[in-house]
Amino acid sequence: MLNCQIPSLIIPPFRIPYPFRDAAKEPNSIVIKPTYGDFLNNYRNSSDLHIGVTDSTGFIYEYDVNGVVKGKIKPGFSVFLSR
Repeated sequence: MLNCQIPSLIIPPFRIPYPFRDAAKEPNSIVIKPTYGDFLNNYRNSSDLHIGVTDSTGFIYEYDVNGVVKGKIKPGFSVFLSR
């Protein structure tokens, strides 16, 4: 006969906070995202990452082939890791 009792939990269930943020709502942050695509759909552990720093006025400072570039936060930074 099958025993269907539920064992007691040693550690109760918990929620892990959603790690992704919207760069426009995270001033003064370091932001990281895949160079192409986003973490949810296209990321592989071999993908290149893109990094930037946001300021309190809605601008992001990024480094690319032209050096450090200042610009408005782009839609691609709506799903990124921050801190």
